[in-house]
Amino acid sequence: MIKISKKDFKKIIDYAKASVEEFSGAEIGGMAVLVPVEDGYQIKNPEILKQVVTSSTCTLDKEELANYYTKTMKKIGTNISFVWWHSHGSGSTFWSGTDEKAIKEYAGGKWSVSLVVNANEEYKLRVDWFAPKHASLEDTDLEIIGSENNTVPKGITDEVKEKCSKPTYATVKGSYNSRQTSLMSYNGWGDKTAETINYNNGYNSYGSGYGTTDDTYGDFQIAINDMNDALEDYHTGNLKYNQVRKIVRQVNTLLNPFGSIHLPKKKHLDSYQTHNSPLANAIQMFRTNPKNYRQTI
Repeated sequence: MIKISKKDFKKIIDYAKASVEEFSGAEIGGMAVLVPVEDGYQIKNPEILKQVVTSSTCTLDKEELANYYTKTMKKIGTNISFVWWHSHGSGSTFWSGTDEKAIKEYAGGKWSVSLVVNANEEYKLRVDWFAPKHASLEDTDLEIIGSENNTVPKGITDEVKEKCSKPTYATVKGSYNSRQTSLMSYNGWGDKTAETINYNNGYNSYGSGYGTTDDTYGDFQIAINDMNDALEDYHTGNLKYNQVRKIVRQVNTLLNPFGSIHLPKKKHLDSYQTHNSPLANAIQMFRTNPKNYRQTI
């Protein structure tokens, strides 16, 4: 049995609500501890760390995360496990393809607990075991104990403003054709510095992590990578067509002003999926705005 006090659960939901309100629907993520209790385990002490948030991602600062692990074990002891939690803003709670990749980053340990919530107080809890083989319970029951009011405290809002920031974007120099060529040679996660920086610790919510200062690939590359992830999840059934359409709208805010993704109708998208790779589809869906594009290079 895994439980959480209503006070701690509300704190996580308050973080989600504050991020939605202060950062235009953005996701947010954080950590908590899992401690053994008499009749099972309890999630305690949820908190957020310095991070970059968007409407489809939340990327925890690596140095802050390392400090969190050290500080928490000094304070509480080593007889604990860590819980990764994150929100999907006001969207539905589900385990995206990127979430799955993130959870596998815990494979160095025997097991892990992950929690996804939204601002509507919906949630999903899962437990993953990594030895002797990977197995998971994706809809684990969470007992919420106690009671609490529904007001988001000012302190939570202030903390979100202090620790969360919007991404800063880089613009790639060069021709559209050279960008296409580099994308077509891309073979997956881990081949590029920017994605590796964001992904190694496994704390992205969705997509490849917009706007890191180390990102030498720029907005176009990142947006196309996010479309690649979305199309992969659509192909495997982890995303519905309407969810992909929402992601397209988010991606197009990043691509503006030098172009946009044009998502085909569902029947055409299904046909694309059977003939091309998701990455090739993402590139095929991109349409440049030549006048504005020339102003960016």
